[in-house]
Parts: sequence; C-alpha cells; structure tokens
Amino acid sequence: MSLETGKKSVKLTLGKQILTFPLPSGEPVPTASFDGKTLNASCCGVEVVLKVEPAADGTVIRKELGPREHVFGLGTRAYPPDRRRGRFLLFNNDLYGYQLGMDPLYASIPLLVFVEGGKTFGLVVNSPAYGVADIGALRYGEVAIEVEDKPEVYVLFGQSPLDVYSTYAEVTGRPFLPPRWALGLHLSRYS
Repeated sequence: MSLETGKKSVKLTLGKQILTFPLPSGEPVPTASFDGKTLNASCCGVEVVLKVEPAADGTVIRKELGPREHVFGLGTRAYPPDRRRGRFLLFNNDLYGYQLGMDPLYASIPLLVFVEGGKTFGLVVNSPAYGVADIGALRYGEVAIEVEDKPEVYVLFGQSPLDVYSTYAEVTGRPFLPPRWALGLHLSRYS
C-alpha cells in the first residue's frame, strides 16, 4: 500500500497495478492520511473520508452520501445524469437496442463526481477487474464500490465539476487534437 499527493489529487495504491497514472505537480497539495482502513483527504475546503474494507473476493470502498449530495459520472449510461439511487457495473458490454435503465453501455469510466453545497470532488477507482458501484441504492446514505481486486483509488479536488474534470484530465492525460485533414469533407446521401 502507498499514499501519494499531487496538485489537487491524492492516490492510494492498494495492490499491484497494470497501468498507473503519475500525479500532476503544483499547488494546492491536499493533506491525506491512511491508517489501513480509512482514507482522510482534504483540499480546497473539501474533506473526504473513505472507508476501505477487504472483502471475500476483493475490496469495498465506502463513503457517506449526504442528503443533498449529487453524484455524476461513470461514463455512458442509460440513466439520468444524477446517479443517486443507482447500482452500476464497472465493466463494459456491447449492448444493442438499449432502453432507459439498462447498464452497462459502451464506456465505463470509473470517475464519480460528488457535488454538495458548492463543494466538489471526484473519486476514481482504477482497476481492470469486475466491479459494482452502488450509489445509495442498497443503503440510502452510502456509496459502496466493490471491486474484485485491490484497486488504485484517486481523490480529485476542484472548486466546480469542471475543475474536477480538468484535474482528472491532468492525471489521466489530455486528448490530442486530430489532424486537420481528419475533420475534412463528410458526405451522406441522407443529408
């Protein structure tokens, strides 16, 4: 296990990872501590407490869910943008003819963005293993993320959801612009 801090980001590594991301350097740097069971991190006026528990076949990460806290993210889902009261697979599937409430679709992005009373932070669970994110569905006031291995956990801070997404892009890498010719003439006989 290891704990690192970087610019508006905290990384907790629980086991060996196939792919890992270096944290960006700069200010502000969060304060963080991990005692083997609880990760405490704070930055930008936001305090985050995560409980990390071993499970029979992996790891469970728990967080209290505030009564007015909104949760966004997890990639392409046939659900409303606020993921409260949902249970989501952290695994990709090819799903044809999907309808509202079907999960998962083509993109599983393990980023959750929590917003409550002007305070915002992101949570990334980096693992190639099968996982489930329960956002207040089984227990009303709790987020529980179950993963079948020992994941890498990132806590990303920002003043707004856009700032959290910017920190996420700094950690995972920003997409490059395609060459100009790639956006050339596109024809369709139906237009």
